Amino acid sequence: MKRRAFINATLASGATLSLPGAALGASKRKPLPAIPAIRLSGEVTALERSVLRQLDGRLLGTLILPEHADYETARRVWNPMIDRRPALIARCINAKDVTTAITFARQFELLLAVRSGGHSFPGHSMCEGGMVIDLSGMRAVRVDAARQTATVQPGAWVSDVDSKTLPLGLATTMGQISDTGIAGLTLGGGFGWLSRKLGLACDNVIWADVVSPDGTAILYPARTGNTESWFIRTLASGASRPLPGMHAVYNAFWSPDGRAIAFLAEQKLKRIEVAAGTVQTLADAPTPRGGSWGPDGTILFSPGGNGPIYRISATGGIPEPVTELSQPQASHRHPIWLPDGRHFLFYVLGPAGARGQYLASLGDKRTTRLLDTDGPGAFADPDRVLFFREGVLYVQRLDLANARMIADAVPVASGFQINETAGPRVSASRTGVITFMIDPDVPVQIQWIDRTGKPLQKIGEPVTNVIDGALSPDGRTIALARLEKSDTLLWLMDVSRGTLSRFTNGNRPVWSPDSTRIGFNSGRDGFGRIYWQRVGVSAPAELVFKSSEAQNMVDWSHEGDRLVFSSQSADNARDLWIVPIAGADRTPTPIVQTKAEERGGSISPDGKWFAYESDETGPMAIFVRRFPNGERAWRVSTGDGTAPSWRADSHELYYRTEGRLMAVRFDSTGDSASLGAPVALFPLQSAGAPPLLPLRSITDGMRFLAAIVTAKVVPSPRMTVIVNLAGT
Repeated sequence: MKRRAFINATLASGATLSLPGAALGASKRKPLPAIPAIRLSGEVTALERSVLRQLDGRLLGTLILPEHADYETARRVWNPMIDRRPALIARCINAKDVTTAITFARQFELLLAVRSGGHSFPGHSMCEGGMVIDLSGMRAVRVDAARQTATVQPGAWVSDVDSKTLPLGLATTMGQISDTGIAGLTLGGGFGWLSRKLGLACDNVIWADVVSPDGTAILYPARTGNTESWFIRTLASGASRPLPGMHAVYNAFWSPDGRAIAFLAEQKLKRIEVAAGTVQTLADAPTPRGGSWGPDGTILFSPGGNGPIYRISATGGIPEPVTELSQPQASHRHPIWLPDGRHFLFYVLGPAGARGQYLASLGDKRTTRLLDTDGPGAFADPDRVLFFREGVLYVQRLDLANARMIADAVPVASGFQINETAGPRVSASRTGVITFMIDPDVPVQIQWIDRTGKPLQKIGEPVTNVIDGALSPDGRTIALARLEKSDTLLWLMDVSRGTLSRFTNGNRPVWSPDSTRIGFNSGRDGFGRIYWQRVGVSAPAELVFKSSEAQNMVDWSHEGDRLVFSSQSADNARDLWIVPIAGADRTPTPIVQTKAEERGGSISPDGKWFAYESDETGPMAIFVRRFPNGERAWRVSTGDGTAPSWRADSHELYYRTEGRLMAVRFDSTGDSASLGAPVALFPLQSAGAPPLLPLRSITDGMRFLAAIVTAKVVPSPRMTVIVNLAGT
């Protein structure tokens, strides 16, 4: 008998009996048989009635089995051609029910579908012989009129949202049919009447809860004042509490049992016990690039931006490399354990033909390139690899036994702006639930502002996705770095006319003193290196010098003959170097090199001093020393600080801290510096005002160049969405 026929015949054979209450356990009838269910592997397993009674007892909602009076109604979806008979349906009424159901499905490795409104035309909200999580009991909608946001439970329909928002004069993109489920609509993109004006439904999502592997808690970052901290919320009580020591976190990941969290912060790999809140430092990680906690208590992590993947016990010890770089690979990063506890995936940064998602196993440093991808991805049980290519998230099956990808890649979502040097934009659970982040297009107006932050003259029309910029010394042209799918491009804006023209691929633009050349970063050959290119002439970019270390452009000397850059080795944090570019000898020499991380910086207009970022005393702060060979450093910022710049007369320094632009009086006598107290000029982001990004420019201290967000309601730079991949 075929599997479907077997399932249908068995499910149809049960007598009509309502499950809730004591009736199931106290029935005098002949005990009902176990219910057959389909696993993710396609195999059939038997769910004993005692196990189902335990599940029913843990749910506040209703467990619907084939003999339940509501079974036929519960399995029906909008498309009448979909006629599927799940083994069980968990009709949830709160988040705890959802995690209980997910945990059960994971325990028995069941095929899983999630139903919101049941409007999926191909029937993804219902599965054959598996488990369905029915969210129709979670339809609450709460609107914050002041913030123009709505918090929507996943079972809500379009009509539920409309009934709450329209009386307040608010609306957003939703479907065209009132009984469409919001969750499924959004996960599919979400086209509606307002799409031309507001984009898709998914473009308007701000946040979503993500649960721990054991389904009992949520880990999330949030700002308290101007500081980002990490919190954990227990779903049983709904209470949240901060996790001490989790500050300036690059990446965090759960232990398999959900009792601890490993995280990369402050150049260290650390772990924190969820219950006790105690933090333990496990290893150095000068410039971390991701990690993963395996089922046997082994953590894989990338401690440096230019090195291999390492392993270490979750209790501490000496890290050991588990991969080896080979030419022309630049680095190994973002490892992902596979379910067998032996194999793992990782991302390779490098040129075309070398970069992508790789497969490896412990005890064998041979690796297999599986996919050409634009950045790190994720893995979802039992065999699905999620990866990015040209701004699209795909899923494809992995044949682990033969170390190859099989079947066709299926697109999941689009609109991503992928930076291969940043962290992953997608993660996945064992049940096929994934989270991903899409950065919305954010329009900004390039504009002068005064010393109090008041807007002055606008330059050109608004542009999108600006992440950096610099004004030429002659004041005629602005170099803008903009994210576009899987690349960063440099554009030139004419100050007098406001017109834009594409310049080259790159980031972190820095002008030469005579305004004829731009220095910048680029990974065009697979390595993060520094280049310079002439403006206004048809000439290719010139590589300053070759190195196996990742480099970032910092500044251009006022004589025009040297470049300052930061360099990151496989074993150490970034240091600051200077390299001559006028002659054939391009041997770099260090100008700030310590055990701490030094990055960013700005040479004073008189060419005598150099301000830079360093974490030698804790979080990143601003320091200044004599340029180029000063031994002593003076601390500029009293707290955190980034992005230093100078006033045109070299007597005032500026930097960013806690969402504000600060100013510090600077005077010098010979090799000695004198610094005033920091003074706050204006907020970079505040309630009721759009965020702004200061751009590098030589200023008189009375006005500053900035990119100011033009949207009335600023879209979140991070979007998290939960997706069911069981039917993919």
